[in-house]
Amino acid sequence: LINHAFDDCGRTWELDWLQNRMRYVESAENMSYAIPGFRESRNYFPNTIYYTATAFQVREYKKATQRLKEEKLPTVDVTANAKLQAVVSKTFGGDGQDWQQSQQQELEEVDANTEENGAMMEMLKQFQGEQKRMREEQIEARSEQQEIYKALLKAHEDQKLAADELRKELALLKEKLPQ
Repeated sequence: LINHAFDDCGRTWELDWLQNRMRYVESAENMSYAIPGFRESRNYFPNTIYYTATAFQVREYKKATQRLKEEKLPTVDVTANAKLQAVVSKTFGGDGQDWQQSQQQELEEVDANTEENGAMMEMLKQFQGEQKRMREEQIEARSEQQEIYKALLKAHEDQKLAADELRKELALLKEKLPQ
């Protein structure tokens, strides 16, 4: 009976110790959530991994990525947007002079944007024309190269035939010569 009591006491002590330990760990984890920057400094899955880069390389990389993000802003068709605003202002426009002024401003913006788009379209057509010309020149150059290759191949075959004939004649001469 006494042994059983000591044994039971030992087990309850172990359980109490484990429960206290779990409470301690849990409170430490909760505290770590409360401390700002604690989790980030001990993050095992960071958003950015710098392998063996120097501080200068990291700064340059961040500058380059920031520049790329800024250049990657969404592009919008400005003329379509202005025309849509013009239509909306016609249907939901204010009264009198304010509406006329806003309409005039929007039409001026549309005119400026169509001029810019016209210049862009002209540049695009010019670029496409240059590409077409370059493609045609490449096709011509390829056909010339193929013709040259065929001529060289024919000359090579002719040389082979001539060499074979010379070998045959040489063999006949060797047979005719007394040894």
